[in-house]
Amino acid sequence: MIDKDDFGPITRNRRRATITSAKSETVKLRNGATAAAAAASDLKSGHKARESFTENLQLNEDSKQKCDRYDKMSCHKLQESMLSSASSFRNYRGILNWCVVMLVLSNARLFLENLLRYGILVDPIEVVSLFLKNPYSWPAACLVIVSNVFILVALYTERKLAMGSISEKVGLLIYIFNLTIILCFPMVVVLKLPSITPVGGAFALGVYTILFLKLYSYKDVNRWCRERTKVKARSLSRSLSCPSSPSALSGMQSHVSYPGNLSLRDMYYFVFAPTLCYELNFPRSESIRMGFLLRRLFEMLLLTQLLVGLTQQWMVPIIRSSMKPLKEMDFTRMTERLLRLAVPNHLIWLIFFYWFFHSSMNFVAELLRFGDREFYRDWWNSETITYFWQNWNIPVHKWCLRHFYKPLLRRGAGKLLSQSAVFFASAFFHEYLVSVPLRMFRLWAFMGMMAQMVMEPEQHMERLKINFSSIYMYRSSPQATDMTLTEGSLNLNLTSTSIPPLTTNTSPPNREPYLHRLAHLDEGLYNDFYSLWIALVVINTLIFMVGMTLNSLALYVFCFRTKPKTTSVIYTINLAVTDLLVNLSLPTRIILYYSGGKCLNCSYMHIFSYFVNMYCSILFLTSICVDRYLAIVQAEASRKWRNPNVAKMVCACIWLFAIIVTYSLLTTAFKHSGCCLSKLFALTVFEFFLPMVIIVAFTIRIMCALSSPGLMQQSRDRRMKAVQLLSTVLVIFTVCFTPFHVRQVLFYFHPDLPHHVIVYHVTVTLSSLNSCLDPVVYCFVTTNFQSTMKRFFRKMEREQTSGDIVSMQKSSKASGPVIAIANSIRMNMRPIQQGTRPA
Repeated sequence: MIDKDDFGPITRNRRRATITSAKSETVKLRNGATAAAAAASDLKSGHKARESFTENLQLNEDSKQKCDRYDKMSCHKLQESMLSSASSFRNYRGILNWCVVMLVLSNARLFLENLLRYGILVDPIEVVSLFLKNPYSWPAACLVIVSNVFILVALYTERKLAMGSISEKVGLLIYIFNLTIILCFPMVVVLKLPSITPVGGAFALGVYTILFLKLYSYKDVNRWCRERTKVKARSLSRSLSCPSSPSALSGMQSHVSYPGNLSLRDMYYFVFAPTLCYELNFPRSESIRMGFLLRRLFEMLLLTQLLVGLTQQWMVPIIRSSMKPLKEMDFTRMTERLLRLAVPNHLIWLIFFYWFFHSSMNFVAELLRFGDREFYRDWWNSETITYFWQNWNIPVHKWCLRHFYKPLLRRGAGKLLSQSAVFFASAFFHEYLVSVPLRMFRLWAFMGMMAQMVMEPEQHMERLKINFSSIYMYRSSPQATDMTLTEGSLNLNLTSTSIPPLTTNTSPPNREPYLHRLAHLDEGLYNDFYSLWIALVVINTLIFMVGMTLNSLALYVFCFRTKPKTTSVIYTINLAVTDLLVNLSLPTRIILYYSGGKCLNCSYMHIFSYFVNMYCSILFLTSICVDRYLAIVQAEASRKWRNPNVAKMVCACIWLFAIIVTYSLLTTAFKHSGCCLSKLFALTVFEFFLPMVIIVAFTIRIMCALSSPGLMQQSRDRRMKAVQLLSTVLVIFTVCFTPFHVRQVLFYFHPDLPHHVIVYHVTVTLSSLNSCLDPVVYCFVTTNFQSTMKRFFRKMEREQTSGDIVSMQKSSKASGPVIAIANSIRMNMRPIQQGTRPA
């Protein structure tokens, strides 16, 4: 018998072979065969069984290989499509990238279509001129100033309550009266005073709303302190104040306890702090980071211009085209206009969110060293309405949770009722901030907020497994704003006579163009002051010649002879370019003088190039001053921001800003002069007086830093030279630019200014003189520029001397006396060159 363990599992062939061998063995034994023959036959049968088993194994392997080949050649299997819900495939990044590409292409087409249809409508000065249209009447600013009365009333009330002079009930009545007036007083003023613009009214109401919420929190926290003091005389717990550990409070800051917090300084710190919830001890940062502060300031300025540009270029034309469908109640076209308005409105809403909640609030927090910077959370990932409202405006959410929602729960109100009350209060303030400034009550904002309460239950979203809340959140706020803007624009254009409509040309069409007035100034100078006319022609010619020479030389040295392009070198190169372009605009100025003001095309060319380059020069001077301040006073903090890439980006923004502003100014100057005066006034304020304040403040700060005891190891002469240079720059900037801009302001307030012709031409010539003085102060006085110029002229002298010697050798035809003279000249030049070689 063959054992099973020797050959594995028994197959059908193997069983047949085993039975056959057993039968033959029985027959041989019966016939009397010997034991050896039986053993031999048993061995043969074992060999046959092994061979048959091996053949069976080979057949099995062949069949397996055939099956594997069949499986490899087969191309179908049981599987689901990738986009079906049963598929496990989840990587759709390529589709997201494709959607981004389509979004960019579609918006690029809209941008080009807008430019081709309407042209360039961006005009930053137009927005500023709305605030400065009547410089003697600033009702919104006066409203904000009056709000200090309510702040002082709240502080006085809390002091009396702390001393026990008045009871809690009397204090509560005073607070109710004070808070009610805070909401009603500005509303009545905005509705009854026609001179308040919608922008000014919205700003004033926003300030009063924030003050209402702050004073309500101030009242609650001080009441909790009095109640805690009555129960147990100890300091506030963590629920009422931030911890007094070193991690939260700096070593220099003392822990304030009640009633030590009832001071004027503490009150106004809370008023200006970027929070609505009062605490006795706010978390404070150790110091002010100048680099972080300047970044946020740059973002604020850049995004403000972007918001104004998008509004004027994209939204205003759509709103104007929506007036006719609204008047005719054409609902199809109204819907189409609202959908067209949704895209720019949504984009502006997102930019405004970043500008306000990130740039502006971080700027104020850094300035006040306010430590809690959680102004928003990841609202863009919201899957429910509740999650969105809990994360997109954290200061308001904290106030509602601390002073409204939880007190209602403690008083026995249910969750649903408390949430509905919070939504109702939010809807009221949204309608308050929209309807009152626009002087219309359509309840769009109120209904939009209350409609979101219907979308509130989370179980519906979880049941559908679709992020409908996020979609509704992204759609509802801009859509409600679209409807409000369109209705507000219609209301302003149809019913309001005190507020200017959305059109840009509000002046009567019979006024004289501004360029004609400038031409009349040139003609008046030629006719009435002929000797001054000759002197100005000569002076401008000299300025042109000297400025061209000095600025061209400075530009050549800094571009081709200075290897490391540092931030100061980049700013100086751009300053030299602007001064050079100012000089290039002077020939048109001379032609205007010569023609007696009859060449209007020359006037346009001169004014455009002159204004662009003058204000670029002012802004580049400001940039150089700020760069020096960062290098001297904030050297460590500003190291990573003082690099050539940042400097190039700042220079590009300055050029773009100056060109756009000047172009928008001149497009108005071609039409009417009334609008142009207000724009010139705003341009003077924001492009001269603001940079001048920055230059004066930073120059004084640099002088103080150079005079500090920490720099005593440096040479006194070097520090005194730096201080003298800064003083010279400040004096030249003031003397050259201040008279022209002071004249602009005086002429805006007093159009009939005596001798304004002489003042105009003299101040313009003074501002042109700055293009000759800048290269002297910023280039020729510096040590690096002087050493570069010495090397340059020394090299030119060597080349000229060697050329003269070679020409003398060639002309002498190898004559002995001439060669001797040349050799003697060469020998005499060597010690001179060696003596003048710099150490």
